[in-house]
Amino acid sequence: MSVILSNLITGSFVGPGGATGSTGPAGATGIQGPTGGASGPQGPVGASGASGVGASGALAPWSVKTSNYTMTNGERILANTTIAPFTVTLPANPTAGTYLVISDGGDWAVHPLTVARNGSSIESINDDVLLTLKGVSVEFIYDGATWQVTATTAAAGATGATGALPTTYESLAKNINSYDYTINKDLEGIITSIVYATGSGTVTKTYSYNTNGTISQIAITGSAFASQYNKLFNYDALGSVSSIYYSIT
Repeated sequence: MSVILSNLITGSFVGPGGATGSTGPAGATGIQGPTGGASGPQGPVGASGASGVGASGALAPWSVKTSNYTMTNGERILANTTIAPFTVTLPANPTAGTYLVISDGGDWAVHPLTVARNGSSIESINDDVLLTLKGVSVEFIYDGATWQVTATTAAAGATGATGALPTTYESLAKNINSYDYTINKDLEGIITSIVYATGSGTVTKTYSYNTNGTISQIAITGSAFASQYNKLFNYDALGSVSSIYYSIT
């Protein structure tokens, strides 16, 4: 039997598959696409928050007062009483930490300033305060129970005259041999001069000392015209006078 060639070509017989070929190279990167749309408009600014409430406490600027006035916490005033005295009243019902300053704006020594307590005590005393010092500043601080008061030092007053030092302990009038005379003693009781009616005499004091530094003797000699004065103090070892010799000739 013969095989027809065309039947061999068109038949259903399939041969084995060939091997897979190698992967080809990657293609070039494509161009970048367009950027997105423009930015949107800025949103509206939000409303401001409410202001916080803090304690007062800050001192107010200085102000000048020339007549009756009631103060508030933190005030500083110059109370000028040059024209006439007046009254500054402290705050009513103060709380702990309330602080005030009052300064002399004129001359409180001439026209005093009255500080009225307004129901609270001042230094635990239920009375007003009278300010009479020139050039002083006074602080009032309420501690929760009473007004505490502090002050700067006022200007110093003029220095008074120095008093004379005492030079005479005793002055005794005497008469001897028809001569009138006065014996003057110093603070140690030692004679410093003899004054006669007819003139003044001279007095000499001579001190002698023990080896330990205590006085052993004081010799006093005075003379005036016809009279001669002599006095001798002798001391014991304890520094006490043991004997006194005295003569006028």
